[in-house]
Amino acid sequence: MGRIYSLDYLRGLAACTVMFGHYYAWYYHEMDSENFLQRLVTYSVCIFYILSGLTLYLVNARTFKLDLESFTAFAIKRVVRIFPLLWLCIALTILYSGWPHWKIILLNLTGLFGFTQYSGGIAIASWSIGMEMVFYFTFPVFFLLLYYKQYLLFTLLTALTFAVGYYYAFVLISPDADIHVQWNKFYIKPLNHLYLFAGGIALGYFKKYFFYPKQTLLNISIALCLVAFAIYPTEPNQSEQIWGYNRLFFVVLSFALCWCFAVSHWELPNPIHKTLHFLGEKSYSIYLLHPIVFHFFKISYLATSLKYGLSIGCTLLLSYLVYNMIEKPAMNWGKEVCRKLTTPLPA
Repeated sequence: MGRIYSLDYLRGLAACTVMFGHYYAWYYHEMDSENFLQRLVTYSVCIFYILSGLTLYLVNARTFKLDLESFTAFAIKRVVRIFPLLWLCIALTILYSGWPHWKIILLNLTGLFGFTQYSGGIAIASWSIGMEMVFYFTFPVFFLLLYYKQYLLFTLLTALTFAVGYYYAFVLISPDADIHVQWNKFYIKPLNHLYLFAGGIALGYFKKYFFYPKQTLLNISIALCLVAFAIYPTEPNQSEQIWGYNRLFFVVLSFALCWCFAVSHWELPNPIHKTLHFLGEKSYSIYLLHPIVFHFFKISYLATSLKYGLSIGCTLLLSYLVYNMIEKPAMNWGKEVCRKLTTPLPA
């Protein structure tokens, strides 16, 4: 199927939201759960996980099978997409933060820290990349259940992931405890987010059955979701946004936004389309590079507002360069390797 540019738009906007929110918190002051931007930052990462499951299903729907070629191609494409930039960010972070233990380095270089040491990511914000690696290992299970029409098993497995997410939100996480303690102890564990990835796969599968309303209605729905993010009442404690019914409400909004963008059929003016497509393409770079850019600006004597603006500009510029010099060549190389794997040898 053709590329769904609206999903690129959402991915790029989510990455920029994380960047804007982090820079605001780091340069000015931390935000609490009542802050609209803070909520969007937290749930933009959740949107990444939903989009990951959704797009992986759509991309592999016609090609993934129960054979070695499919598993090998899937692994190669994920490795070349994730690791080159991750390795770069690990190296840059080590340059200014010092050498961690060699076991930590090994876990980060292989992506295995997501399986064993959830808070052990060297690069800031890479905890979510470790979590993605765990999700990639579960993807063939979910996908093949759908491929072989084992709908009951898929439903039960997906429901189980939602039940586990419910257990984390309502039992393990407390609205009164310190956010930093709960973040490392419970929140960044893969089981706490697997339901988002599984739900994204379900959205991808059922996309062909979706009701496609008029774009005006979708635009209104998107606006209402954002208003709901802004006005929903919570206590100031940051843990409030990841706990219980509050979390349930924000997760529903996150799925709703992904659905609205997945079925949208915008025909945007070219400058807006190019800008949003640019942000979507560079979203991974924006997400991983912005903490590194912050480190080099925070020690300067520039005015805070100037550092904020320069950090955003430099992040976008650096993301453009890294995408074209590292990410894109790596992806093209991976595609070529996969093509050779599937090309029959001459007789």
